[in-house]
Amino acid sequence: AALVGIGVYYMNGVMQAAGIVYEPPALAARKPVVVVTQPASGSKVTSPLEVNGKAKGPWFFEGQLPVKLLDGNGKVLAIGAGIAQTDWMVQDYVVFKASLTFIKPNTAKGTLVIQKENPSGDPARDAEFKVQVSFK
Repeated sequence: AALVGIGVYYMNGVMQAAGIVYEPPALAARKPVVVVTQPASGSKVTSPLEVNGKAKGPWFFEGQLPVKLLDGNGKVLAIGAGIAQTDWMVQDYVVFKASLTFIKPNTAKGTLVIQKENPSGDPARDAEFKVQVSFK
């Protein structure tokens, strides 16, 4: 830790002062934009699929982001919304939850897709995060 000024200090490369935290862009860039805590990658899933995770605030619009489940051939099994559980108008992580109901497909594996909400429709602003799953 290095003292920068009165009430300001660095700890593990992050500036902290009176409850304000500043992360240098190089550190922030190493953090994943989306973290899915349930289901874990490779998990065996059944319907209804409960999805829990966190995503950076800019991935949300009006407190939600798109979530979909695909079979092994890329066919859409379910579409839903990840609903923010906290204030979503922030730059940091926002916890979200979703529930997807689906009919078990003929493929053994599939993909859970968390998408960045993109009300502009501009393809340059599209982004997604994928989690591989298996069906019970």
